Amino acid sequence: MLPETPEPPLVAIVGPTASGKTALAVELCREIGGAVISADSRQVYRGMDIGTAKPTASERGGIDHHLLDIRTPDCPYSLPEFLGDANAAIGAIRSDGMVPVVVGGTALYVHALLAGFAPGPADPDLRRALERDLKRTGLNALNERLGALDSAAARAVDSRNPRRVLRALERRILAGRGAVAKSWPQHPAIVLGLHDRPARRTEKIARRTRMMLASGLTDEVRRLLAGYGQSTILQTTIGYSECVDYLLGRCDLTAAEQGIRTATNQYARRQMTYLRNKMRIQWLEPDRPQIQQALTRIGRTG
Repeated sequence: MLPETPEPPLVAIVGPTASGKTALAVELCREIGGAVISADSRQVYRGMDIGTAKPTASERGGIDHHLLDIRTPDCPYSLPEFLGDANAAIGAIRSDGMVPVVVGGTALYVHALLAGFAPGPADPDLRRALERDLKRTGLNALNERLGALDSAAARAVDSRNPRRVLRALERRILAGRGAVAKSWPQHPAIVLGLHDRPARRTEKIARRTRMMLASGLTDEVRRLLAGYGQSTILQTTIGYSECVDYLLGRCDLTAAEQGIRTATNQYARRQMTYLRNKMRIQWLEPDRPQIQQALTRIGRTG
């Protein structure tokens, strides 16, 4: 049995991309009576399925999954919005007497949810206005505006990343208005980590990249371009930005595939660094049956 607590405990499954988090989460939910909360900053977008490795209906195995397909790619989703949605999902799952199982490749989302967080305030109208400014005047104009408001923030931000520049400018404008941040509670959790040897992870990423392209990733990106144009989300998401370049004739498909593999491996290394530095994780051994290890770690042995 799971340890007795006043309410169903929370379990989190973390790890780098291509580590098998979804498959373990589904199997674990079947064993303990759980439902999945996705903590992935890209799987929230409708139509972005293949390139985000969003679990299909079959892969979800009849287990409820929250926070998938809740936005369109022309409507950016933020950390404060995730925290609000995830806390609501935790409450709904617990009200049904089930265990929330948070599954995420976006380590910042998981860490903020579990540790408790007071994010900068959100203003959807301001965000939309800045998005329009980005499209109309370009990234350089936003960088100049940020520099005029806060030179230190302008020096610290990655000036080539539209999303980060936009967020830095948004935070500075809101701070100037004296907006009040909303705080979220901590969520004590059993955090399970999946990992693999670097060489094996590289092989998995290469295999998954080939499968994504064979499954129609370029067609998916073509549809998204037709529907939403070159949105910030497409241009800053691994797999999609490379396919945009391919479809616009900036590179061939071989170069796009290599670009996806390289960017994904770099991202996986950053994920592991963040997880090891920021969170207390019970890492599962990669060469042993993971479901049995997971059940043991959460106090259920069958």
